[in-house]
Amino acid sequence: MVSPQFCVRLPKELDERLNSYVKVAGTTKTKVMLDALAYYLGCADDVGGK
Repeated sequence: MVSPQFCVRLPKELDERLNSYVKVAGTTKTKVMLDALAYYLGCADDVGGK
């Protein structure tokens, strides 16, 4: 099954911080964004986020 896809524009500073984080954490931008969105929406436990 194909997952829905969307695109967002980030301020340069936020993109730079995201890039730094994924390098240090050894993860992907997609994983960080999914976890952050699930946490923000209060459904992290339901979708496998942290």
